[in-house]
Amino acid sequence: MATDTSQSEVDAQGVPVPVVGIQLTQVRVPLDEAAEALSTQDEAGRLPIVVLPKQAYRIRNGFVGAGLLLVLGGLVFDVTLPLRGGTLAAGALLVILGVFRAFMVPVPEGSRAVLLRRGRFHKTLGPGNHIVVPNIVVSHIVTTRETPFDAPAAEIPTRDDVRTSVDILMTFRIESPEKFVFTISAADFDQVCQATCQEVVRLLLRDKVADEVLDLGEADSERLRTGIGAALEPYGVVVVRVVVTHVMPPSNSWRRASRDASRACSEPRRPSTTLWRSSANPIKRSSSSSASRLANARSSWKLRTRSRG
Repeated sequence: MATDTSQSEVDAQGVPVPVVGIQLTQVRVPLDEAAEALSTQDEAGRLPIVVLPKQAYRIRNGFVGAGLLLVLGGLVFDVTLPLRGGTLAAGALLVILGVFRAFMVPVPEGSRAVLLRRGRFHKTLGPGNHIVVPNIVVSHIVTTRETPFDAPAAEIPTRDDVRTSVDILMTFRIESPEKFVFTISAADFDQVCQATCQEVVRLLLRDKVADEVLDLGEADSERLRTGIGAALEPYGVVVVRVVVTHVMPPSNSWRRASRDASRACSEPRRPSTTLWRSSANPIKRSSSSSASRLANARSSWKLRTRSRG
C-alpha cells in the first residue's frame, strides 16, 4: 500500500486530502529472481503482485552456447589428447547444465505460477521446485497473499446532502491467478479497485444521515465487503475484509445548525400572544355592537306597539 503525500487536494472545509497513486504494480525479472522481486519494495514502498519472467523459454542459451563452442573447439583444433578430452567434457557439462535448468521451475512461497502450452493456459503450480518440460512456458508468477488497498472517498453526499469523506482499507487475495492475469493488468486493476470502492461507499452513505456516518460499525463494513467483493469476483479476486479507517465529519458550524434545526422541528408550536390579543379585540367590539343594535330594535318595537294601542 502506498499513498502519495507529496501532492494533495483541498476539500470543501479547506482540509488537505492526500492523493492516492498507483498501489498495485507488476515487474519483469528473470524467473530465478521472482522470489526476491515479490518481497522487495520499490521507491514508493510498493510490493508487486505479479511477476513476468523476462525469458519465456527457460533454456540457458549462454551455457548451451559456451558448451557448444568448447565442444567444437576440442574437435577442430589440433591439441593434445588430455586437453581435448577436458575441453569436450567441459563443453558437454555446460550444455547439460543449460538444458537441465530448463526443466526446473522454482515457485516462491505465497505465490502461484501460470503455465502456458502452445500459447494456451495449461495449469498453475503452487510453491516449491517443479520439473516442467521446456516447451511449457511460465507466463506469470502471481502472489496469493493478502494484499491491502487504501481507498479514500472524498466529498460523498449523505442522505441529508452533507458532503462527507470516508477512508477505507480493503484487503483482497487473488484466488484464481489465471483468471486475473488473462483479464486485467495490475495497474488497471488498481483503477478498478479505486472506482469500485468509491462507488460502494457512495451507495452506503446515501442511506445514512451525517450523524450516522460517525457511527459506522461491523454491519456497514460487511456491507462494503460484500459489495466490493461482488464487483471484483470476475477478476478472480476475493475480498477478505474492509475496515473504515477514517471519517471526516462535517464542520462544527454545520453541526450546530443541524442541531438547532432538529430541535426546532421537534418542539411543538405555541400560539403567539400578540396574535391572540389582536384577534380578541375585534371579537369583543363586534359582540358589543351587535348587542346595542338588538336593544335598540326591541325598544323601537315596544314604542310602536304602545302607539297602536
